[in-house]
Amino acid sequence: MNIILKELLESRDEKYREFHSALLPGMDNVIGVRLPKIREIAKKYVSTDMGRELMDTLPHSYYEENMTHALMIGLLKTDRSSIEKYIKKFTSYIDNWGVCDSFVASLKYYFKDREKGLELIESEIVRGGEYHIRFALVALLNYYLDEEYIDKALDIVSSVKDDAYYVKMAQAWLVSVGIVKQYEKTVVLLKENCLSPWVHNKAIQKSRESFRLSSDRKEYLNTLKVREK
Repeated sequence: MNIILKELLESRDEKYREFHSALLPGMDNVIGVRLPKIREIAKKYVSTDMGRELMDTLPHSYYEENMTHALMIGLLKTDRSSIEKYIKKFTSYIDNWGVCDSFVASLKYYFKDREKGLELIESEIVRGGEYHIRFALVALLNYYLDEEYIDKALDIVSSVKDDAYYVKMAQAWLVSVGIVKQYEKTVVLLKENCLSPWVHNKAIQKSRESFRLSSDRKEYLNTLKVREK
């Protein structure tokens, strides 16, 4: 057993394992390690031989090994081409929303070059598959919903036609955040029915749950609901 896995197993919290497993349907490989502890372990080992071994070895046995691997990639400060190789290799092994979304959030350094980041996003969508596409959409949500890139982000999200649950949820989530941050441009997707009915209505629901949206806009969004088959 390698030292990183040993430390993860020693950090097990059984009550947290039960709680977190319930958020990850179908996952039966959760140790039960809280995210701050995983971050601590990733930071501790990222520059060591054990850390490099972890990042060069896939697949892993446990959810927390994948999370540690993801956070280690986010800690790398080498050239972006090298980081991109790690990203592309790792995304092929993502099998849940927790690792996917935490991985994207950890990649702030990589996505500072947003044009290069867009190339990666578009390539992940072309690769296809539930978590390649979700990775791309969550990256757009995290790094591209500003005035400079909102049009590109909306073009991409409306072009995705995939019925996988976690893809559709990512689309709805992105649109709902776009409604809050860039209302005038994002609401056009709803006015013009650019999304599947399920994503369309879920985006409206999530937008209306936001505390950052005015009651008038929430009421207007309600009038844009569509019938689902």
